[in-house]
Amino acid sequence: MPPRSCPLPLTHEAAEWALRELLFRAGMSTAPTEPGVHVRYGADDLAPTVSNGLVVTIAQCDLSAWTQAVDVSAPPLRRLPPDAVMPPGCALPFPEPVPVLFWGLGREDRPFAEVTGPGEVTCNVDIVASTAFMLSRWEEWKPFTPDEHGRFQAKNSVAFRQHFLDYPLVDVYGLILRAWVQSLIPRWTPPPLRLSISLTHDIDFVRPFDTVSTAARALTGDVFKRRSLGAAWDHATDLVRQWATPADNSVFQGIQQIAALSVTHGLHSAFYFMTASKSRWNDGYDLGARWVRPVLDDLRAQGLEIGFHAGYETLGNFALLQEEKQRLEALVGAPCDGGRQHYLRFEAPVTWLDWDRAGFSYDATLGYAEADGFRCGTCWPFRVFDLKNNAALSLEERPFVSMDVTLRSYLERTPNQADDILMAWAERCRAVGGIFSIIWHNDMFIRERRDWAIVYRRVVERLSAMA
Repeated sequence: MPPRSCPLPLTHEAAEWALRELLFRAGMSTAPTEPGVHVRYGADDLAPTVSNGLVVTIAQCDLSAWTQAVDVSAPPLRRLPPDAVMPPGCALPFPEPVPVLFWGLGREDRPFAEVTGPGEVTCNVDIVASTAFMLSRWEEWKPFTPDEHGRFQAKNSVAFRQHFLDYPLVDVYGLILRAWVQSLIPRWTPPPLRLSISLTHDIDFVRPFDTVSTAARALTGDVFKRRSLGAAWDHATDLVRQWATPADNSVFQGIQQIAALSVTHGLHSAFYFMTASKSRWNDGYDLGARWVRPVLDDLRAQGLEIGFHAGYETLGNFALLQEEKQRLEALVGAPCDGGRQHYLRFEAPVTWLDWDRAGFSYDATLGYAEADGFRCGTCWPFRVFDLKNNAALSLEERPFVSMDVTLRSYLERTPNQADDILMAWAERCRAVGGIFSIIWHNDMFIRERRDWAIVYRRVVERLSAMA
């Protein structure tokens, strides 16, 4: 991949944006004035002065730390025991040591945070720069070796190399800030931490076979390669239904089964439909087909979201992205708020800029195909910041944590293992009061994957009890 222009990592405006995201996670959703907090970032005032309040000083790191962090030869991060980063009597929800991404300049021998005077606390870890680094995906601006779909891979990330991809670093830093403010301003009561559930579904297919020859290959493979008459019968049944009563095929029925589960358990589901033309990587199904349209009406009638699944070729192609979006909105008869890129194809910051320009309110692409975890260091949504133009966008990013294809194909987990893994991720998100967002495809409900459909039903039921 050719080198790209990589902007200076942190400006005053970017620091203000990162601080707002931290404050939001700390329970100060609009500004730190409610509990009476004045925030100083190094020598730079980022929050208004308030009388008789708490002064929080956050030490700044050397900006070269950003470049050092992405160096593949970077030494292991220092990790601090959970009880060493919190004020006395407070505890973090995770037993693991806390990774320190960026120390304040010259503060490496100091504690994570400490009281430095009456009504004053100093954070010796640069939690502002750490937040900006993780949320902006600055490391993805730099040249990297993409996978076959042009994607930035988990193994190339700082979080993976430093072993904290499974740790919501930004959210934990927010909890640490929350604890110090609350300990020094006891009258302040932050909002309780509550888990939210976001079930998202990329509708890549609405039929099992795109052509008769595809069906023939599947049936031949069932009989002669896999020697499974049961699978052959299932595929033959779906083939007949696809041509005789297409709305009854198992792939399409998966949409309705997912919707029924969400409605039954009172959870929100977003269905991301495609309007892309057929290509090697796009199925090219007709969303306007008479047997498809009724399901769109049914989903909307049930209060479920219809969103946008951008075609494979839209990456870096704004005109095509806008064309597909307009096609979906015309078919649905309503504006489309957001969605996700097909195959999770994303390029920082190009994809964000295109989605913002196209008028979307959110994107939900960020997560990895080959690994579960917190790509952005958070399970909370966040407003995107455009480092190139030094300004916040209107677009919100809603990262996801896990995907069915990741568990089944990349990590090769069994259905029973996937059940436990998904619930463990949900517990992690609950601990920081974030959103547990997953991707579950409708083709996971076909007969040959019935064990995975059972997993999803069981997980949805358990999630409903947690929310």
